[in-house]
Amino acid sequence: MSLPVYPALSVNPEFPIITEPVWDTSVVNYEGKVEQREANRNTIKLRFYLNYRIINTKDQELLQGFFEIVRGNKRKFSWTNPEDDAAYTAKFENEKLDIEYFRYGLWNIKEFKLIEVL
Repeated sequence: MSLPVYPALSVNPEFPIITEPVWDTSVVNYEGKVEQREANRNTIKLRFYLNYRIINTKDQELLQGFFEIVRGNKRKFSWTNPEDDAAYTAKFENEKLDIEYFRYGLWNIKEFKLIEVL
Protein backbone atom coordinates (compact mmCIF):
# COMPACT_ATOMS: atom_id res chain seq x y z
CA MET A 1 0.00 0.00 0.00
CA SER A 2 1.47 3.35 -1.00
CA LEU A 3 1.47 6.32 1.31
CA PRO A 4 -0.85 9.28 0.78
CA VAL A 5 1.02 12.31 -0.59
CA TYR A 6 0.80 15.76 0.98
CA PRO A 7 -1.18 17.95 -1.44
CA ALA A 8 0.53 20.31 -3.87
CA LEU A 9 -0.90 23.69 -2.95
CA SER A 10 -0.60 26.81 -5.10
CA VAL A 11 1.57 28.43 -2.40
CA ASN A 12 4.38 27.16 -0.22
CA PRO A 13 4.34 27.51 3.55
CA GLU A 14 5.97 30.63 4.95
CA PHE A 15 9.74 30.62 4.87
CA PRO A 16 11.76 29.61 6.64
CA ILE A 17 10.24 26.31 7.66
CA ILE A 18 11.60 25.81 11.17
CA THR A 19 13.16 22.38 11.55
CA GLU A 20 14.28 20.89 14.85
CA PRO A 21 15.75 17.53 15.86
CA VAL A 22 13.73 15.25 18.12
CA TRP A 23 15.62 12.75 20.24
CA ASP A 24 13.94 9.61 21.54
CA THR A 25 15.33 9.41 25.07
CA SER A 26 14.22 7.50 28.16
CA VAL A 27 14.77 9.16 31.53
CA VAL A 28 14.77 7.24 34.81
CA ASN A 29 14.77 9.23 38.08
CA TYR A 30 16.24 7.66 41.19
CA GLU A 31 14.50 9.23 44.20
CA GLY A 32 14.78 12.70 42.65
CA LYS A 33 18.54 12.91 43.15
CA VAL A 34 20.03 11.20 40.13
CA GLU A 35 18.68 10.56 36.70
CA GLN A 36 19.77 8.16 34.02
CA ARG A 37 19.22 8.96 30.34
CA GLU A 38 19.37 6.44 27.55
CA ALA A 39 18.83 6.88 23.82
CA ASN A 40 16.09 4.62 22.49
CA ARG A 41 17.28 5.00 18.93
CA ASN A 42 20.54 6.06 17.31
CA THR A 43 18.88 8.28 14.73
CA ILE A 44 17.02 11.51 15.25
CA LYS A 45 13.65 12.46 13.88
CA LEU A 46 12.90 15.92 12.54
CA ARG A 47 9.98 18.17 13.44
CA PHE A 48 8.82 20.79 10.92
CA TYR A 49 6.78 23.89 11.74
CA LEU A 50 4.56 25.01 8.85
CA ASN A 51 2.44 28.13 8.54
CA TYR A 52 0.26 29.25 5.64
CA ARG A 53 -0.52 32.89 6.29
CA ILE A 54 -2.91 33.52 3.39
CA ILE A 55 -4.23 30.81 1.07
CA ASN A 56 -7.25 30.60 -1.21
CA THR A 57 -10.34 28.51 -0.57
CA LYS A 58 -9.27 25.73 -2.96
CA ASP A 59 -5.94 25.25 -1.12
CA GLN A 60 -7.67 25.44 2.26
CA GLU A 61 -10.13 22.73 1.22
CA LEU A 62 -7.30 20.56 -0.21
CA LEU A 63 -5.30 20.75 3.00
CA GLN A 64 -8.32 20.23 5.26
CA GLY A 65 -9.47 17.30 3.11
CA PHE A 66 -6.00 15.73 3.24
CA PHE A 67 -5.91 16.20 7.04
CA GLU A 68 -9.19 14.27 7.23
CA ILE A 69 -7.97 11.53 4.84
CA VAL A 70 -4.94 10.83 7.05
CA ARG A 71 -7.21 11.10 10.12
CA GLY A 72 -5.37 14.04 11.61
CA ASN A 73 -2.30 12.82 13.43
CA LYS A 74 -3.12 9.11 13.02
CA ARG A 75 -1.65 8.13 9.64
CA LYS A 76 1.70 8.75 8.00
CA PHE A 77 2.17 10.25 4.55
CA SER A 78 4.83 11.37 2.10
CA TRP A 79 5.89 15.04 2.31
CA THR A 80 8.51 16.94 0.31
CA ASN A 81 10.12 19.91 2.01
CA PRO A 82 9.84 22.80 -0.46
CA GLU A 83 13.01 24.42 0.87
CA ASP A 84 15.37 21.61 -0.12
CA ASP A 85 13.16 19.13 -2.04
CA ALA A 86 14.03 16.37 0.45
CA ALA A 87 11.32 13.72 0.80
CA TYR A 88 10.15 12.56 4.23
CA THR A 89 7.67 10.13 5.67
CA ALA A 90 5.78 12.22 8.20
CA LYS A 91 2.56 12.67 10.08
CA PHE A 92 0.77 15.64 11.60
CA GLU A 93 1.54 16.21 15.27
CA ASN A 94 -1.52 18.38 15.76
CA GLU A 95 -4.93 16.88 16.48
CA LYS A 96 -6.62 19.66 14.49
CA LEU A 97 -5.75 22.42 12.08
CA ASP A 98 -6.29 25.97 13.30
CA ILE A 99 -7.97 27.55 10.27
CA GLU A 100 -9.10 31.16 10.39
CA TYR A 101 -11.23 33.00 7.84
CA PHE A 102 -9.28 36.05 6.64
CA ARG A 103 -11.60 37.65 4.09
CA TYR A 104 -13.62 36.61 1.07
CA GLY A 105 -11.95 33.57 -0.48
CA LEU A 106 -8.83 33.77 1.71
CA TRP A 107 -7.81 31.77 4.76
CA ASN A 108 -5.06 31.75 7.38
CA ILE A 109 -3.81 28.36 8.56
CA LYS A 110 -1.90 28.92 11.76
CA GLU A 111 1.28 27.06 12.58
CA PHE A 112 1.07 23.29 12.67
CA LYS A 113 3.74 20.62 13.05
CA LEU A 114 4.82 17.62 11.03
CA ILE A 115 6.98 14.95 12.65
CA GLU A 116 9.19 12.59 10.69
CA VAL A 117 8.28 8.92 10.99
CA LEU A 118 11.24 6.53 10.92
